[in-house]
Amino acid sequence: MARTRKPKIQKTTIHIQDRGDHTIEYYVDGNGWFNAEVLGQEIQTETLKALKDAAIEIIQPTLSVTWARYLRVHYETWVQGKYGGGRDGLFPWMPKPPGTKVRGVDFEFDVMDVSSIYQQDGHPRRLARWLHECDDGSLTTGHETQWGGDVDKLIPFTRERYNALKRISAALDTIDDRMRDLVNQEGAAAGEILDGIGVVGLLGLADGGTDVDDDLDIIDIEPTDEGPSGHSR
Repeated sequence: MARTRKPKIQKTTIHIQDRGDHTIEYYVDGNGWFNAEVLGQEIQTETLKALKDAAIEIIQPTLSVTWARYLRVHYETWVQGKYGGGRDGLFPWMPKPPGTKVRGVDFEFDVMDVSSIYQQDGHPRRLARWLHECDDGSLTTGHETQWGGDVDKLIPFTRERYNALKRISAALDTIDDRMRDLVNQEGAAAGEILDGIGVVGLLGLADGGTDVDDDLDIIDIEPTDEGPSGHSR
């Protein structure tokens, strides 16, 4: 059976007034059509010029948006299954049955910039930019994409809230590290570890194990009319 050859990804640049140059990735399919994805929308045209024109039409309405920064938290617990075996996922909005035993935790958070609403094709839309942390603790902005989430479900960003979530994450990491160390010991040695650290030590609070630098170098964005402005992650 002959293998299907993966299309070669190519790049082209479009210029939008007041927005600068944008690099668009595209490929030409087996029928000679030009294909790309811009801000989450699929484009397919017969010529490269038509592809660039279509990309500009998608980006152009976003020129006047303002941005606000938020924290998005994902939290899910894994609990004992209904029939005593396995694990069931339990989201925060789901009631926790009395006596339920937590088997695990899935916790993560993101920093994201969300745009004000703009109109496109008669529909209200928003853009989102996810921020990624660099090795030095600063944040860099990722690519923009259309976003259909609910802003009211997000946490307005402040540095203090960001650092609080960092501390929670660090505490979970500390628990994991110490539990790994514990279960890899012989029984008597594991008992001595438990005698020495207790619950507080296990949480990493006794020795400052969850400290987070309050002076992180985090980028700013301009204040907006749409919710709180972001001053750091």
